[in-house]
Amino acid sequence: MKNLCLFSIFLFYSVIILAQNNTNYPGNDVIGRGYDVFGEYANKSSIKDYPILDFTKCTTKNEGKYVIPSIILLKFDPTKDIKDVSGSSINDYSKSLAQSVNLKANAFFFAGSANSNFNYNSLQTEKRYYQTKMDRNLQWKISLDTRPDTLALAKYLDETFKKELLTKSPEYIFENYGTHIIVQALLGGRIDFSYSEKITGNTTQSDVESVLSGRYGILKGGYSNSNGQGINSSLTNKEVKLKVIGGETLYINEDLSSEQYNTWAAGIPNNSTLCDFTNNSLIPIWSIVTDKNIRKKLSDYYNNVLLINNHMPSAPEIKKLSLVVDEVYIKNSCENYFKKYGEFQLLFFINGKQVSQSQESKGTEGQDCYFDKMSFTFDAPTKEGEFVNIELRVIENDTPARDELTMGVNGKIIYNIKYPLSDELYKKGYNELFKEDPVAGKYCEANVTYHLQVAD
Repeated sequence: MKNLCLFSIFLFYSVIILAQNNTNYPGNDVIGRGYDVFGEYANKSSIKDYPILDFTKCTTKNEGKYVIPSIILLKFDPTKDIKDVSGSSINDYSKSLAQSVNLKANAFFFAGSANSNFNYNSLQTEKRYYQTKMDRNLQWKISLDTRPDTLALAKYLDETFKKELLTKSPEYIFENYGTHIIVQALLGGRIDFSYSEKITGNTTQSDVESVLSGRYGILKGGYSNSNGQGINSSLTNKEVKLKVIGGETLYINEDLSSEQYNTWAAGIPNNSTLCDFTNNSLIPIWSIVTDKNIRKKLSDYYNNVLLINNHMPSAPEIKKLSLVVDEVYIKNSCENYFKKYGEFQLLFFINGKQVSQSQESKGTEGQDCYFDKMSFTFDAPTKEGEFVNIELRVIENDTPARDELTMGVNGKIIYNIKYPLSDELYKKGYNELFKEDPVAGKYCEANVTYHLQVAD
């Protein structure tokens, strides 16, 4: 009888302990918590300490081996993929992160990630291209049931939070509880491979793939490195950084090998954490407050103070631009006059005034003509309303004036550069110029490949 009683007591406490353990479900320290959208992107370091919701106020349910609050949805969904975030300025990079979670205001969202992923000084002083490849190893998706709307969560507010909504300033609320609430999150592990390069007009997606695969083996299809070699010493204008979230982080260092990667990934099921957001993950903290006056105070402070104080960083002032002509070659220059007089020049105009010209084209009789690579540097517009009109013109020398007039009409490229400068300027362009031969009815084709870049 005594043994039976002891067994019953043991069984009773075992059930209690088991039940307590089962409530420690994945994401219980993430879902419903306050978040600072000006901190890091999808990182527990930006989750606030004080609770907003009290889940003991709702009933529970069984979800597999876990006991979870009835308003939580927990789904096991293991997946692996690569997510790209990029921008030809740090502002564009920030916007790319913000858009992924439906943050649409013009503010420096997730500034913490921009500053930790890249050299802070480069954000202010250079025109650079930025990209982060997020190697995501996802395990769980956790969500709050916000039907019919987010105000449905008001009945679960933490009592201390409710009192402080009435007694504390908006500044205090945002500082201690965050700007938003996490209502959906992806849990697992993530490695961020961040890359930046000073823009010279030649930065391409293949360049990024080459650098990241060369150092880490990180590609669209996954990780494939075998020896974890360091950055090539010739990459003087490039920066590459690695950041690890979740998994067995102790096994990771800057020279990541495939063995280290596999060890890290194997530890993710037992070390899952906030790994990423969806476009429905974050809602404003005031959206679960029923008092209209408090809602307005919080909303006004966020829009009129926080967004302004966390404005986008000023773009580096660009004073000089260069138009770089990568290649010009003249086709069909052997017809009639061109066979005998096929000598061409490239002229450069600013606001209608010729400022420079190339040497005559090279080539032998009976062959196409070409120019060496060249560039023209000019002052960039630096004030609102300013613009620069630049023009490239290919002309033929030593031929009748009517040929030159025809070339002057048809054989030119015109660029209107306005302030503020568009990032599109720094992408390679391509144009074809055509010239009719008015004597023989033949044409001469000048193929011009060119791009704009910040002058060194």
